[in-house]
Amino acid sequence: MSAQALASMLVLGVALAMLFAGAATALTAANIVKRITGVLIALLGAVLCLAALGAGAQTLVAAVAIALAYCAVGAALLVRMQESYGVVETPEADKADLADEPREPRS
Repeated sequence: MSAQALASMLVLGVALAMLFAGAATALTAANIVKRITGVLIALLGAVLCLAALGAGAQTLVAAVAIALAYCAVGAALLVRMQESYGVVETPEADKADLADEPREPRS
């Protein structure tokens, strides 16, 4: 096996590890910042996977643009959550949201 093929396999392995670790973090974290960071790590891993598999330049640029757009939207939502609820923990924001709901009439 040539050195270039070995390096490509190593990059692909690291990229897949980043993809799965980021996805697991995004699914299990209660903190909004950690969820956004997890998705960004997963997106970076996906871009590295594409690069290791030999994707074209246009595909890589589009993938990076999608990751940057996600980062901007995630940061905006994070700021909005902090302004509205004063917390970045998901369970606390859900609890505050339920406390603001009017009670439904009982018949």
